[in-house]
Amino acid sequence: MSKKTKYKKKKKKRPAKALLLYLTLIAITSLLAYGYKTLDVHLQEKLSHFELSDIHISGNKILAKKEILKMLGLQPGEKLLEISAGDVAETLKKSPYIRSVSALYSLPSTLRITITERKPVAFIYGRGLNMIDRENFILPVPDKAIRWDLPVITGISEKLGIQGVETISETARKAVEIARYSSMVEMPLREMISEINFSNEDYIAIGLTGCETIIRVDKNNFQEQLFIAARYLKDYLDFKKIDNLKYVDVRFDGQIVIKENKV
Repeated sequence: MSKKTKYKKKKKKRPAKALLLYLTLIAITSLLAYGYKTLDVHLQEKLSHFELSDIHISGNKILAKKEILKMLGLQPGEKLLEISAGDVAETLKKSPYIRSVSALYSLPSTLRITITERKPVAFIYGRGLNMIDRENFILPVPDKAIRWDLPVITGISEKLGIQGVETISETARKAVEIARYSSMVEMPLREMISEINFSNEDYIAIGLTGCETIIRVDKNNFQEQLFIAARYLKDYLDFKKIDNLKYVDVRFDGQIVIKENKV
């Protein structure tokens, strides 16, 4: 009988221990919650005092800093953490010159903006002079004075579309392909290309800087033909006599057709 009594007494002690443990956990949790809330309030108070005093912008070449600041409309003294980095990016991406934007805070008082601008590969005519980038986006010519070493795309009769979006002209897209490839051919042709003209239905005329000579290529095999033209200019042509040439036609397999100007 005594053994059974002892066993029953031990079982009665367990709920008391569990209750004590439970109350202890509640107390610890309450203290942690109170501490977190107090810390959060303290941090919020501290963070609310951070005010914008400087905007650091990098990656901009076409757009001046003052143009970017005007687009944002931010003023010194604004609460830094109330400025939405996402809103900053979306606002700046409305510019046709900007491809991508990232913005982040640099406490206590700086907003850092990194811009990736679109890189034009050529000028192009269509309702006036425009520019076009490697992704076929039509760009307005910026007001800022910048030295551009780019060819001009001419002779396109199709509508190009509107600025700030991709061109709707297939011919313009082909011209961009040629302009992109031209930037990779051998010297001196790479620096000599000044015009890509589509006026003639039979060939594309590549104009050269400083002379009236043109190089004739076709639309479907211009890469190989420009490569041949580059090697010809580099290895065989006497540049003192280049003005004597009317055109260099590289459209035919195994031969280069050269037409001289009439004296």
